[in-house]
Amino acid sequence: MVFINIVLYPSEKQNLLILVRIQLVIYKLWLRMFAVKDLLSNLFSLGQTANNIYQVMHMNENNKNILFLMKGFGVGGQEVVTSVLSKAFLDDGYGVSIVFLSEPHGLVFDNLDERIKKHIFEQEEFSLNRIHSLRDILVKDKIDIVVNQWGLPFAPAFILKHAIKGMDIKVISVYHNQPNINARLKGVELKINAARSPLFKFFLHIEKQIFGLITKYSMRYVYHNSDRYLLLSNRHIEDFKIFTRLSKPSRIRVITNPITVDSQKYVYSQDKKLKEIIYVGRIDINQKRAFRLADVWHILEKKMPDWRFTVVGKGDDFEEFRDYVKKLGLRHIYLEGFKNPKEYYERASLLLLTSEYEGLPLILAEAMSYGVIPVVYGSFSSVYDVIDDGKNGIIVPYNPKDFDPQIMADVITAVITNTKQVSNMAQSAIVKSKEFNIEPIVKEWEKLFNEF
Repeated sequence: MVFINIVLYPSEKQNLLILVRIQLVIYKLWLRMFAVKDLLSNLFSLGQTANNIYQVMHMNENNKNILFLMKGFGVGGQEVVTSVLSKAFLDDGYGVSIVFLSEPHGLVFDNLDERIKKHIFEQEEFSLNRIHSLRDILVKDKIDIVVNQWGLPFAPAFILKHAIKGMDIKVISVYHNQPNINARLKGVELKINAARSPLFKFFLHIEKQIFGLITKYSMRYVYHNSDRYLLLSNRHIEDFKIFTRLSKPSRIRVITNPITVDSQKYVYSQDKKLKEIIYVGRIDINQKRAFRLADVWHILEKKMPDWRFTVVGKGDDFEEFRDYVKKLGLRHIYLEGFKNPKEYYERASLLLLTSEYEGLPLILAEAMSYGVIPVVYGSFSSVYDVIDDGKNGIIVPYNPKDFDPQIMADVITAVITNTKQVSNMAQSAIVKSKEFNIEPIVKEWEKLFNEF
């Protein structure tokens, strides 16, 4: 507080009264000044609080409601990616719904974020009723964008086209495989390779041509009825152009799949790695070619009796695969079924993948994030997006005529006998895997949403 002192003679009472009055006035001004300061401070704080409340209340006002359209919901990579992306979008303030066109099941479905609005159609049915049902969901959930995760078949795209008619809803379709390859075409190829009769082979080749045309025009239809069409790799763009004969597909965008297993706290130590090779994924013959895994291990376990091979996963051909393992008399192979792969990633040294075709398999980057060295059959172009051959993994060259398990077994043997190489490759794999962390990939998705 400021005081003004005036020197007066004792007898000058009038001047003394003036002194007192001046000091009282200054004191009152001083109190008012600080009162105004406090008032302004309180008003500012109140304004900040009001602004925060407004932002919370309107957090989703400028964001969008997203609906994922799924065929079903089993235990595949597509389901895991949808689950992880849904949670990330919810955390960023988006609304998320999922429509299942057939009955979902399995651990991934059971662990879906409880904030997701789930709509289940009991069976695959493509009818007028299904169009009306989907339209009702779109209206009720105030959907802005549909992500069609079933980005090839004609029927769901047709239903979606008519369900959104007259509504300002954008469609993003995603194709999760290499565009010029799918299960149906590869299924016919398997039959051709197994056929003995020239006449039967002739008709199978015709069947393959027909399926190829159906696939091409179905893909074109989905593309033309989508606002954006997503591929998993830049290497798939040229395949898409050639296969669909669309020379300038301007709606194409590329967003890769993210790592779906949290490895941020993992610290690599070669001493903690076991003499163990793993496979993680679906057990089937058409795509994953599970029998090749057994053929490779049949050679390896004779050379490496102190190593083990662990298979984590299940599928339609699991029983047949198990019978084949017994037939070969394999001993150090362990069939674990479908489980969370994290503990296997933490302890395994190598990952084996012998698929005939893939989009961009989740298990590669996930395993690499735990220092697991991938040894992969180079049957799909996107493998070169993930693995720098010889640096952070091994790519065994693709042979379109036949798969040779001996070549892959020799490559694995050469790697594991060089301890220093194993350590260097494992640490390089961890560095490479960071390119597939979920945060930048979610930002790419949200950037795509903002194009509309």
